[in-house]
Amino acid sequence: MHNANETLIMNFDQVAQLTPQIYKLGTPYNNRTRIYNYITLAKALENLNDPSRSHANKELFLSDNDEETKKLLSVIRKGIAEYTGNDSVDVRLRGKEDKSFTAWVSLKEGRGELKFDNSFPGKALKDSNLKIGAFTFVSPEDKRLVRVSQSDDGVRLYQILNESCIIKFNWKVGDRDCSIALNISGNGNLFCTDLSDNISPEDFEENKAVKIKLAIMRIRRWINIMT
Repeated sequence: MHNANETLIMNFDQVAQLTPQIYKLGTPYNNRTRIYNYITLAKALENLNDPSRSHANKELFLSDNDEETKKLLSVIRKGIAEYTGNDSVDVRLRGKEDKSFTAWVSLKEGRGELKFDNSFPGKALKDSNLKIGAFTFVSPEDKRLVRVSQSDDGVRLYQILNESCIIKFNWKVGDRDCSIALNISGNGNLFCTDLSDNISPEDFEENKAVKIKLAIMRIRRWINIMT
């Protein structure tokens, strides 16, 4: 098992505000430009079990007017609290193309530090019938910012979708503690701070618990950052 953990630092107050006047092709969707469609939990499960409709839940949100959805969200919210430090976050579930769901998370007061380790994605998500495979952190205006998921071999994948964030990495190389902070700006620029003493390029290769990719829409390309 990988001996590593990360802290994702978000401050949504710093996210640029979008208006219909400046909306254009390539600008991330927000709550004024996205189309919202909803589905009940029972229908979502039916779609997942129907092999002839593999993408029937894509881009559909579970309706929070559905009593069964409310019960499920309560369980998911408590599971996410393991990483956010509180259970007061706003959580919604949205269908993905690969017959799974992602948990859309809006942090209280638009900011927070989220700590991830080998326990991710946690029992609440692993045991869900909806196959919840990722957290997507969104701004108060519902602009997607960062998605955290896990590969089949247990590697945590951070996809930086829009705007800026800081990810602090901690891992072991033998008996030594290694750490670094990766600062990612909204235009895709990167710089590193808070490097631990005597860290070497070879030490980074020992951190096999995590991968970083940029998927910022204005850049329109994926960049491998850390493997």
